[in-house]
Amino acid sequence: MNVRKNFLLLAASVLCFVPQVRAQDAPKVELFGGYSYNLFDDSRFSTKRFSLNGWNASLTWNANHWISFVADVSGHYSSVDTTLIIVPNPPIQTQHDRRQHAFLFGPRLSYRKNPRFVPYTHVLLGAVRFTEDLNTTLLPASKNTGFGLALGGGLDLRLSERFALRAAQVDYQFSHQSLGQNRHNFRYSGGIVFRLGKRQ
Repeated sequence: MNVRKNFLLLAASVLCFVPQVRAQDAPKVELFGGYSYNLFDDSRFSTKRFSLNGWNASLTWNANHWISFVADVSGHYSSVDTTLIIVPNPPIQTQHDRRQHAFLFGPRLSYRKNPRFVPYTHVLLGAVRFTEDLNTTLLPASKNTGFGLALGGGLDLRLSERFALRAAQVDYQFSHQSLGQNRHNFRYSGGIVFRLGKRQ
């Protein structure tokens, strides 16, 4: 009985010193930077999916606690050994380089009721530029720019008043290139969020 009573007294004492938990305040601006992975779709090849690694950065202006506007840029890259066959020339061993850069803008909806976690969803529109280079004078590098879309969301883990960890941002990324080719990609990003100012 005394053990139970002492436990209840200890629990009550601890609760008295725990600060009251409330919803997060939204910062005025959030700067994000980190690693990004892109599962790239290219229907011209028998192996239609390629892995590209790179970076993702964004600037978010919070209009209020729920609605934000995002400028998102990313770059993804890959380089693989390939054999190039151009008749009547002999086969050429070379590097096949792919580079994709996206410049996207749009609204974001965040849920800030939890003091530690901020889940969000967004729709981003803009342009995607794809560059392909076989590193040979026989074929020049090709560059195509077209409409881009990223539809998805993520989860931020608040570390302090000024910093948060973006545990995951997952997007379906669509691009329509100038040559009429549509690409359906998967993008993952994660990194550090810098929280600047405070939304009144």
